[in-house]
Amino acid sequence: MSLRNQHANSKRELNVYAIRNFILSVGGILACLVCISVGYNDFKGWLFMKAEYRKAQGVVVASYVYGHTAGGALMESYFYRIRYKYIVAGKKYTSDVVTFDSTKADKTGALANTMIEKYPVDKKITVYYLARDPQFAVLEPGVPLLTKVYACVAFFFLLTLIGCAIWSYRLI
Repeated sequence: MSLRNQHANSKRELNVYAIRNFILSVGGILACLVCISVGYNDFKGWLFMKAEYRKAQGVVVASYVYGHTAGGALMESYFYRIRYKYIVAGKKYTSDVVTFDSTKADKTGALANTMIEKYPVDKKITVYYLARDPQFAVLEPGVPLLTKVYACVAFFFLLTLIGCAIWSYRLI
């Protein structure tokens, strides 16, 4: 095989390698974006803590536990739903965001029962809302450490994959 043919083959292999890496990088970027969108309220909550928020008085209008079974009885989980009303500048709002932690379920129902005991129907509560977006509200502001770690890892992978996509695209 001549030197010219070897060079053409290695260049072709490099292009195939670059195209494969580019496609994998774009797929990874899309996967990271899906993960970020699934945890959107958690991320928005993290930013909420850095933004200006205000307080309003509210009242719990619904508080209950419900179960969900997926894949048989072994996959049963218990969730809680706390719905509350509050008024900002004469306008009524309703929300069900209690915390920015996305964990609202457990297998025993202990978490759900604790939350509905903490927020029974008709309880007067303090609601924290964004000054520029009063419909975005929460009862317990604060972001759990796991959410912060999740956000950092997701953004690290996103930036790494964008870098890989750019590098692979330049080789094509």
